[in-house]
Amino acid sequence: MPHDSDRGGTAPTPEVDPTTHTRGHVPADSRPEVAQTQLKPLPADFRGRPDPAPASDADVVPLTGDLSSDAAGDQDVPAPKTRASRTAPVILAVLIVLLVGVGVYASYALEVWGGRTVPDVSGQSQAEAQLTLEAKGFSVTVESQPTDDAPGTALSTNPPAGSRMDAGSPVTVYVGVSRTIPDVLGKNVDDAKATLMAAGAQNIAVQLVLSDKPENTVIDVDPKTGNAFSSGDTVTLTVARPFAVPQVVGKTQDEATKAIKDAGLKAQVVYAPSDKPRGTVISCDPAGGARANRDATVTITVSAVLPTDYHHLVDYYQSNALELSYFLSQQGFTIASSYTNGSGHLEALYSSTDKGAIVLTDTPYSHDFAFDEGGTEDLLRSGTAYSGLRLEFPAADLPSDAASLSDAALQQLVAMCGLSGQLRSINQGSIVLPSGVTASGQQFVCAYGEMGDYCWTVEIANEGGGTRATATAAPKALYASMDLSPYGGNVCDMIAYYDTYTA
Repeated sequence: MPHDSDRGGTAPTPEVDPTTHTRGHVPADSRPEVAQTQLKPLPADFRGRPDPAPASDADVVPLTGDLSSDAAGDQDVPAPKTRASRTAPVILAVLIVLLVGVGVYASYALEVWGGRTVPDVSGQSQAEAQLTLEAKGFSVTVESQPTDDAPGTALSTNPPAGSRMDAGSPVTVYVGVSRTIPDVLGKNVDDAKATLMAAGAQNIAVQLVLSDKPENTVIDVDPKTGNAFSSGDTVTLTVARPFAVPQVVGKTQDEATKAIKDAGLKAQVVYAPSDKPRGTVISCDPAGGARANRDATVTITVSAVLPTDYHHLVDYYQSNALELSYFLSQQGFTIASSYTNGSGHLEALYSSTDKGAIVLTDTPYSHDFAFDEGGTEDLLRSGTAYSGLRLEFPAADLPSDAASLSDAALQQLVAMCGLSGQLRSINQGSIVLPSGVTASGQQFVCAYGEMGDYCWTVEIANEGGGTRATATAAPKALYASMDLSPYGGNVCDMIAYYDTYTA
């Protein structure tokens, strides 16, 4: 039987009865107590090999229970490795990675690789900012940017500060400049606002003014074009508003004329009888809302009370000064002389080529008139008050038998003047004259009457080889304070005396 020495071992192996044991079989009563232990079979070529290297942890199968040296044999069991021995390589690897990372970061920060960092140049002058960027190796372009607070200094860059760029890369530096009012004249107001907002304006005011320029066109700007401003400043746009006729129908004359004037237009007033309240605008030409040129005339028609005929002197007192001025103008009378007397009343002479003359005066009984004191301004249109009225009939108005001084001719003129309420009539034979006045050979006939608060006269006289006729009207109050006793207490006699005896 071979010995263990022949296989390299030293301990003798007990002989085993081949009839009762197979090779490698140990009787049950002599087996060591080994719990679930399996021995790995040796490789088939194990015998010829040199001693194996120490077993690894993977080759060690843990045993349970106690295994005596006798049962285990003299085989050496390797001691397990410690945790320190296993973690040391890991720590080393981490340290190596950290060192490499620090080196990479440091080299990046030092711009050894990865390009150059765009520096922050805000607040620097243009020259300083440009030099700073060029020192980094960048290609620098300067652009202006409006600002409120820092004109002349760098505001920002593109790419922004902190960006990494290759040397030679372009960098734009924005340098602040003062905001200036852009040119918006002639622009539409909406376009002008957009342009100003793009320039930084935050407070834009608009004022409309009448103009011949196209509607909504900017005709002025404050501050002026090119002037410096801050974004918080108020920029005022003056915008064209077209001339247009205001809506004035239903307004009073004064309200309408003011509105038309405020609209840059001129008002012309005409009067017409109407059932609307007196002084109310009843029509307008052009109509309200119509476009018009600067200083165009707008004609308004005002409800008024007008004389029915220029001969109807008493009707004159139903009209106001403006209405009467308009009426006389429409009748073809023009101002020959006009002034204000010491009592503040109007003295005015209006003449017509075919309608005779009309005098507004405190002395309607006299045919004298102080032409030298007056001018040709129509003071009646200015509202100057007047007192008495005198009409000198044109030759065309005289009845055919006027020269005969007939009562028929006199009554024809009375009717022409729309007069009623006749109280008496006189002639050269019945007139009462002041004491000491001798009756002249002048021939006349005069009628007198009262209508409400007014008194009137109509007279026909032959003098100087011709015939003339006059009519007067005045408030009774005009004669109330006069001493009529020299004329028998009669207005008619007094008027006839002054008209015929003092000529």
